[in-house]
Amino acid sequence: MGILIFVDDYLNIMTLSTCMKKLTDTHKVPRETLSYVIDSTGAPVCALLPFSTWAIFFSGLFFAENGVAELGYGNAIETFYHVIPYTFYAIAAVVIVPLFCFGFLPKLGRMKKAYNRVKTTGKVYSPESRELNLEEEDEDARAVEVKGNIIDFILPVGVLIVLAIWSGELFLAVAAAILTCLALYVPRKKLTLTRFCDLAMHGFCNMIPTIAIIYFAFVMQEAMSDIGIAGYIINAVRPFVNAAVFPMITFLLVAILNFSTGSVWGIPAIVTPIILPLAFSIGANPLLTMGAIVSGAVLGSHACFYSDATVLTSSCCKMQNMDHALSQMPYALLAAAVSAAGYLIGGVVM
Repeated sequence: MGILIFVDDYLNIMTLSTCMKKLTDTHKVPRETLSYVIDSTGAPVCALLPFSTWAIFFSGLFFAENGVAELGYGNAIETFYHVIPYTFYAIAAVVIVPLFCFGFLPKLGRMKKAYNRVKTTGKVYSPESRELNLEEEDEDARAVEVKGNIIDFILPVGVLIVLAIWSGELFLAVAAAILTCLALYVPRKKLTLTRFCDLAMHGFCNMIPTIAIIYFAFVMQEAMSDIGIAGYIINAVRPFVNAAVFPMITFLLVAILNFSTGSVWGIPAIVTPIILPLAFSIGANPLLTMGAIVSGAVLGSHACFYSDATVLTSSCCKMQNMDHALSQMPYALLAAAVSAAGYLIGGVVM
């Protein structure tokens, strides 16, 4: 499910946690494992597929820079197709998930403690997360029981995915999926029309901060280009960098800035107008460099304690945020080490 629901990492996280939490609890799977799998198939999967909010954002960000269109790969999204194979962190994070699930990778750190807790106490979440789950149990007890139907899930998500791929218009696909929900739920009295409209507006309002961040990120990008900051920094640092190590430096720099600020899309928008012109000026591989920028952003989204994806995942899985962040950290660091090595080797070879 984490791989199939690739349109947006928020959608991925909220859908998977809602669908799978009770099932994994029944099978005594620690919430730390559930949250790790969900978070690792959120942003990383969205960054690897061209029909996602991540692809739309980064393709537009890269294509706005001088020299990218001249690479000759086509329009913005077609150019992003060629960046995907170089998004090493996203690839590593997704590959590590089945290796972990099938036992090829050991349980490490907090994850090992979580499995020991389940084995000795039967509790799938830590004592610190108890209040969050008591609140949910009270809500469930007060709720009117509604029998679910698999078609209520498959049909709207199927419409979303098929239209996104067929038309290439993500907004059209989302609107069609919402209308499909309306046709499915209201006539069968799963939801009243008033409740449906309230939920639709609530979802829209929740996305306004994200839209604002994207808008101001592009404003910042344009402002930095206008004041000539790229040319200044290029002249200052060009003597100290070379094409071989530049992609690895780019990956680590974007990852550190993202981890420090929690600004998953804001940092790439600020540094891209500097990094890409510098890459062209020193002869670094531009696709590898763009892949490093995306990878650094994915690492920040995946591993930062206070990134929106990490906080949303722990909230939806009804567990303390640090339980989730620290239990997945060893696997995020493993993926980061593999990616850094990949960018170093790629920079030397390419």
